[in-house]
Amino acid sequence: MRNLLSSKSLFKVAAPIGFAMVLGANASAQEDFPIRFRLGYAVTGDFELLNGRTSSMAGPELQFELPMTTIAGTELSLTASIFGGGRLVSSGDTDGDVFRFYVTGRRSLNAKGVYASIGLGYGHTAARAGSYEGVDGTVVRLAVGFPTKIGKWKNTDLEIAYTGARAGQLKGFFVGVASKF
Repeated sequence: MRNLLSSKSLFKVAAPIGFAMVLGANASAQEDFPIRFRLGYAVTGDFELLNGRTSSMAGPELQFELPMTTIAGTELSLTASIFGGGRLVSSGDTDGDVFRFYVTGRRSLNAKGVYASIGLGYGHTAARAGSYEGVDGTVVRLAVGFPTKIGKWKNTDLEIAYTGARAGQLKGFFVGVASKF
């Protein structure tokens, strides 16, 4: 299972599909398809490498969120994310993949559509090139989203998030675009 999660092929397949889906959102999008996609840039916290140095990872993150139900004005969803640390730089950085799975609660803060969300879940990291030991652990994600208009796209938000965890590889910041279509 870990070899499947840490393989480059999983990221190479999922990232372009997600990217195309986020960019493919347009004015004729249907509300009936509830999946929300996020694409952005993320940076992890600092962590220790096998050689004793400290490092962090940065790169693209793709998230998928499936709303399940709404309770007392809070939308509950299942969320999965794939982060490719070091994917945008070819050398001199730390490479690894981070996989996170959450149960997320999302609530509107005002009539303009600004929202806040909190996710509780589990994360797994896998080093590429063996520079650090992979870790597993509990994660908490806090986010704020702001409605924005990008061309003719509708249902698009700018989202800023922080993921907290004990391990530096699992925690960090995210800035990206979310689209529901």
